[in-house]
Parts: sequence; structure tokens; C-alpha cells
Amino acid sequence: MWPDRVGRPPVLGASEGVTRSPLALIAHSLREPGVAIREGWAILKGIWCRAWCRVRGVQFRAGRNLRIDARLVIRGPGTVIFGDNVRVGMTVTPWT
Repeated sequence: MWPDRVGRPPVLGASEGVTRSPLALIAHSLREPGVAIREGWAILKGIWCRAWCRVRGVQFRAGRNLRIDARLVIRGPGTVIFGDNVRVGMTVTPWT
């Protein structure tokens, strides 16, 4: 539990294996808009990375919910494969 959530019940998200309804997600994003913006931006960066790698011809595959908070630099001639629910939280350079 995070320090700012002391006294409140923990929030269960997709990482804990709980599926939330769209209405619950909207309510949560209205309670904590900063978190919603950060997560949305990370998801958009993941989508952009997939599209940019496809345009450049880089061999890159990622599962669902790729979230990029930092910088992802892909090097080498091989294929980079990320699984489902991967978060890139710092500068990462996977060499193949």
C-alpha cells in the first residue's frame, strides 16, 4: 500500500488479476487524474513504439499492455520479443 493511500482500502487493478468494469475505471480515473494521465501516456508510447518499429523495419514484437515510461532503444539484427503486461520503467537497450 502506498503512503498516500493510508487508511483507504487497496485498489486492485489488472496486475492483480482483477478485471474492472469501464464504469469503475472511469470513477477511478476521476479520483486520481494524474495516475490516469500517466498510464494513458505510457500505453500510447507503447502503441507508438510498435508502429515506429514496424515503419523502420525493426523486428520487434510485444504482447498486450506494453507500457513505456522511459526510453526504449532496440539494437541488433535479431528479434526483440516482450510478453504481455510489460512495463519499461527506465532506459532499456535490448541487444539481439
